[in-house]
Amino acid sequence: SDPARAIEHARSPYVLDARRTGWLGQFTVQVGEQARIVPVSDVLWLGAGELLAFAVTATGRYALEHTLDDLVSLLDPSRFLRIHRCTIVNLEHAVTLRSGFGGARRLRLDDEAETELHVSRDRAHVLELRLQHRV
Repeated sequence: SDPARAIEHARSPYVLDARRTGWLGQFTVQVGEQARIVPVSDVLWLGAGELLAFAVTATGRYALEHTLDDLVSLLDPSRFLRIHRCTIVNLEHAVTLRSGFGGARRLRLDDEAETELHVSRDRAHVLELRLQHRV
């Protein structure tokens, strides 16, 4: 009802899910001079850049205005999991978890590039449990 609040909300690059879950529902990112809306469901994974985070989708990589630590508290933990200090994955796009040389773990995603993400040893067990118990 407050016009100033409505304008500020419209300018926010992060919009809570319309279903009122309380979790982030979409990002608004700059692509050139245009703003583009990216639903969080399109995000394959998020990574840490030099200063801020970025989101990776099947169609591109987009700079965000927050750190991964910020995003962990904004994203639905039933869908997103931090698998490395530099990586948050959308579990809906996880396909296989495999072991590599020296106990290294890699998570393959369902994108055309068959992206593989490094999983830190201290987070591998939680990821295994989440993958085993997803519906």
